[in-house]
Amino acid sequence: MSRPKAREIHEQEQKLLLIAEKFGWRSNSQWQNALNIQNSSTITSWKSGGGIDDKNKDELVAYLNKRGCVITLLELISDDIMEFAVKLKMSREEASRALKLFSANQKISKKSEDAREQNGDISENRLIGKYIGIYYCHAGADLLRSALAVEKFEIYSDELNSNLILRQANNYVTGKTETGSVAVKDGRILAQLEYDDPSFPNSIYYLMEIILLKENKILYGLYTDVTDKPVREIFSTKFLLFSLDKELPLSERSYEGDYLYDLLLPFVKNDVTQRARFVVEPPTYELRGAMINAVRKARETLEQMEP
Repeated sequence: MSRPKAREIHEQEQKLLLIAEKFGWRSNSQWQNALNIQNSSTITSWKSGGGIDDKNKDELVAYLNKRGCVITLLELISDDIMEFAVKLKMSREEASRALKLFSANQKISKKSEDAREQNGDISENRLIGKYIGIYYCHAGADLLRSALAVEKFEIYSDELNSNLILRQANNYVTGKTETGSVAVKDGRILAQLEYDDPSFPNSIYYLMEIILLKENKILYGLYTDVTDKPVREIFSTKFLLFSLDKELPLSERSYEGDYLYDLLLPFVKNDVTQRARFVVEPPTYELRGAMINAVRKARETLEQMEP
């Protein structure tokens, strides 16, 4: 006789969103620590509507009750979302605000999914375009002053239309245009800049898709490199890449106190996670919405900047 399936949770994605909002969980690791879950992919699956087995449902109910909520397993499974918010001791205003943001991001995700159906999962033609790359750095020789690097990139096909090329218009260290390769592996983008000078190892970019539409491309992840001589340090920093088709004479740095600096710093400032690792996880619904909004404002700001 086959084993019975665990009962599906009514409005599961919305309920998990409210739990995260209630306890301030902004990363999968916080879910893992609270519920003793080993794999981050398990949490990602739950958030996408994947089944939660009975053991983990029991763990979740036990955790909620330990934290002052009063809820049964049946209520977790069957309650409508606003009934569930009451059990979490959230106000209607708090719940409505979080759910409204969830709904807005679902619409954005649907557009991205539609594009995938037309073009395949992160297909090469969807990555092609001109971009601005942003990362946190120091202000030239002044190590006590911080800045954001503002650099021009482009992704395009080679002459045979068989491979993608990454092009950086002006490398800050070499002072030249540099190029390299782009590959998509298991839903993530790996890009590299390759230097003629053999003393420079490749610059490596590990990126994930935030949104990838024709008129709005945002990629997010890590930039890893080795500093120039004589220091030769290995470093890694958060990296934000977003499309900007217009040719603009940009300043290479935005300094502390600039509007652009204040706008984008929250997304590229480097923090070590609870696991003592420097991690860039897929953003929460709230962070993703904030990033898309900030990039829209950044494009408007860059168009007005003077070099």
